[in-house]
Amino acid sequence: MDKDITPRVSVLMPVFNTSRYLREAIESILSQTYCDFEFIIINDGSTDDSKTIISTFNDSRIRFLNNESNIGIIKTRNKCLDLAKGEFILWMDSDDISLPKRIEKQVSYLETFKDVALIASKLVLIDESENEIGNWKEDYECVSVTDIKKTLPKINCIGQPTVMARAAILKSIRYNEKYVNNEDWGMWLTLI
Repeated sequence: MDKDITPRVSVLMPVFNTSRYLREAIESILSQTYCDFEFIIINDGSTDDSKTIISTFNDSRIRFLNNESNIGIIKTRNKCLDLAKGEFILWMDSDDISLPKRIEKQVSYLETFKDVALIASKLVLIDESENEIGNWKEDYECVSVTDIKKTLPKINCIGQPTVMARAAILKSIRYNEKYVNNEDWGMWLTLI
């Protein structure tokens, strides 16, 4: 991607030892119907083949960085946020798959509803062969802002790898290191 062109969306993917699923995760972003994005991938000191797999992709939208040692998910997520140039942030986990129209639909929604800070979709759980095996109960039961506000203080009901948000808002909040192993839940609680 031309360094002087600002993409509309920054897709952010921290990676740590997910070589088994990584290629499919990256391909699901690169094959999106919406193309005005940068794809920031940070390998957080993986000890598997993750770095090698990322290096095989030759796409100008990819910005690949490598942490020489593992600094952890919270610091890596914040590093991704610092590097993001887009108006919208799309989180993508390195062991998940996005449907082909995900970015297109989420951008369209945020363009239409200017007062919405963050949107998320429902998760479909899949096995290693990409067979659907169920869903996340809290995610499926929380369909309104009222539902989310009621549920979120008790249990996380927003799937990190389904989120798109306005960059300015996420950058102002950032991930808090006190939410170890629950950094996304902490972010949503702060946002709410």
